[in-house]
Amino acid sequence: MMSDARKTFWQFVRYVFAGGFAFVVDFGMLVACRELVFRDCVYGVYVSVVLAFMAGHVTNYILSLWIVFTDPEERRKGLTWRAFWLFAFCALGGMGVTELGMWIGYGVMHFHYVLVKVVMAAIVFGLNFVGRKIIVSC
Repeated sequence: MMSDARKTFWQFVRYVFAGGFAFVVDFGMLVACRELVFRDCVYGVYVSVVLAFMAGHVTNYILSLWIVFTDPEERRKGLTWRAFWLFAFCALGGMGVTELGMWIGYGVMHFHYVLVKVVMAAIVFGLNFVGRKIIVSC
């Protein structure tokens, strides 16, 4: 039987893979939306961040259930409506943190939106793993 620490470590390794793929979806959609769809919109970066974040988060949810939390009991808990809504609540928190960071980094400090997004993705990545671990363990 695998120890809890070792199990969490391997979950985290798989989560890095899932999160990395979700980041590619998120980041690609952010740049595509900003540069192609909302290019001339004053709030185009912020709208693009929301749309891209949602796409990345859905990707992350699916991959988390598929490859991260592989224990049958964890997967069963993750497929309930309660878990879905808790996951969505965590997503809203992550989106709020991301938007706040984008506003500060891009809107106030005038850093390039791509740089700010990378920093915010790293911060939200850590927060999301802890949140999902708590949700699936409940």
